[in-house]
Amino acid sequence: MALETEKTVIGKIVKVSERGLVVSLSDDGIGIVPVSASLSVETMMERFSSGAQVRVLIGAQDESGSYTLSIEQKPMDADGAEFDQEFARLNHKLTNYSSPQTTPPDSSSEGPSIEERMEEWIAKAEQGLARLRKNRGKRLSEEFYNNNKE
Repeated sequence: MALETEKTVIGKIVKVSERGLVVSLSDDGIGIVPVSASLSVETMMERFSSGAQVRVLIGAQDESGSYTLSIEQKPMDADGAEFDQEFARLNHKLTNYSSPQTTPPDSSSEGPSIEERMEEWIAKAEQGLARLRKNRGKRLSEEFYNNNKE
């Protein structure tokens, strides 16, 4: 039984190829959705996969018995068109939006950085340690303790 042209049916995608989508039309045959200006190979590869169901519009039948198909495009209602326009406008604004340039805080106006403060602290600690080592012998010597008793 031949399928009626200009009729919409649901088919199962058999293969996504360079020529287009190969679609199984139930038991009635096979058809192909050819690559076109509106549906490029890249678009087909992204949007469709083998095994998925797709609603197609039946076109002419060639001599081999396969059908030329097209993806059914539902007419867009006014709200849908308005939504798409608003979405495109906002997407364009967001894509081209550049945030106000904020300058990084100037470290010289805030005082020394953490690294500089740590180096200063380490230097002071080393000076204190050197003083302790220098006077250690003096503190531990007997003369130091004996002089205090007299």
